[in-house]
Amino acid sequence: MSDPSPSRPRVLVLESRVTPTDLARSVSTALVGAEISVHRVDLGTRAGSVAQVARALLGTSESQKLDRVIERVLPAVTVAFDPIAARILAWRRDQHLSPFMQASAPAVETVPGGIAPVLAVVPDLDPGPEWVVDADRHAVVDDEAAVALAARGLDGARLIVTGPVASRSLAEVGRQPRDLARAHFSLAPEETVLLLDMTDVPHDVVPPLLLQLALDAEHVHAVFYVGKDKQAAQLLRKHVPMHGLRAKLLGELPDMHFMWRAADLILARPSARRVHDALAAGVPLLALMPSPGHEAREVVALAERGIGEAIEKMTLVSSVLRSWLRSKERRERAAREASSRGKHDGAVLVGELALHMAQERNAVLLETIGSAQHRRNQRGSDSEEPPVGLEDLNPDVADRSRSAAPPGRGAAPSRQSSSSRAGVETPSVEDQLQRLKATVSERGKSMDAELRALKRRMEAERKGKP
Repeated sequence: MSDPSPSRPRVLVLESRVTPTDLARSVSTALVGAEISVHRVDLGTRAGSVAQVARALLGTSESQKLDRVIERVLPAVTVAFDPIAARILAWRRDQHLSPFMQASAPAVETVPGGIAPVLAVVPDLDPGPEWVVDADRHAVVDDEAAVALAARGLDGARLIVTGPVASRSLAEVGRQPRDLARAHFSLAPEETVLLLDMTDVPHDVVPPLLLQLALDAEHVHAVFYVGKDKQAAQLLRKHVPMHGLRAKLLGELPDMHFMWRAADLILARPSARRVHDALAAGVPLLALMPSPGHEAREVVALAERGIGEAIEKMTLVSSVLRSWLRSKERRERAAREASSRGKHDGAVLVGELALHMAQERNAVLLETIGSAQHRRNQRGSDSEEPPVGLEDLNPDVADRSRSAAPPGRGAAPSRQSSSSRAGVETPSVEDQLQRLKATVSERGKSMDAELRALKRRMEAERKGKP
């Protein structure tokens, strides 16, 4: 493989069935806008579990397809939005860097062409252990996500906070004053606007949801976003008037991103796309019925940041919503927290990071090689014989000495004596410290006696005495 000489850097985006496609699309658009050539490869549905990843790494058709594309494209950087794709790209990179990563390998100044660094875009607020991947850089949502990954052992210097990834239009509107967005749809500044994303809500849930909303109908102006779902639109047209709701229906409009910014609250299923959209818009998110596992962890992370709350069951919609409607201070505080994370266009920053990695490709890969060599050296030093501490040179003599020692003078307490103290008050820290000092002192005297006895035996043997 050799480096091409194109006028535009080339980036390969690898996707699998668990890739958040909307986020990948937003970043790809930003890359193209930065005059970067983007090549997207989809591993398909087969690379969706640990076992399937292993098969992909060992040479299945997906891996062969990836090899052919990389050899044809020769990307300067590879990008992944899920841990499966990131692990595959890192594994493939290491296959080519392996000769340079050995602890005994000579220093190298230039990495051969055809080897691309890996950028892992982490969409999670609470990245799990599956994200412990040896990518060259990790783009994360906020400082808390970076701290979580660093706590799992990743190099903090490689964790870059880029913010939420959303569409370019939403990212731009999200940084504008909320009143301007409300004026775009002629919404009064003083009314409380609740945006409900119905695109991922089952149709049979619509009637009970409306029943819950009707309990607070006089306090909220509801806007139902249905996208291109005509059946959901028909259901809402039929049922909303029955409940006396003040509501609007929002479809797939070119300016719909203004409504996301105009809202005081967003109620939606907690997909990665909607979490990032809420952060980019600077609006708290009420997460409707999160699934156990990943979604539940994400909603907990959202609540810990003060940016939202989970609605575990449909019957809890009214109570959770009412708690947010009654506290304007809580809504404003949550909006500030969300806006602090969405003050930059995350997709653009990821694109700039990818461009920087392409321009500094050699330095980035040399850093990865050095890190791998350091880890190998660490493992090698850990496997060596540990340094000498304090040990008995003659265990038999030491055992006899301890068994002959009077109680309280270095002898270990019996199981019976320890159990008989179960009802006695625990001694203070000062008492425990004094006892420890006394034990150490007695232990030192005992060892001195053992050493003197050992010296006498050695002298006697040298003189030939029995």
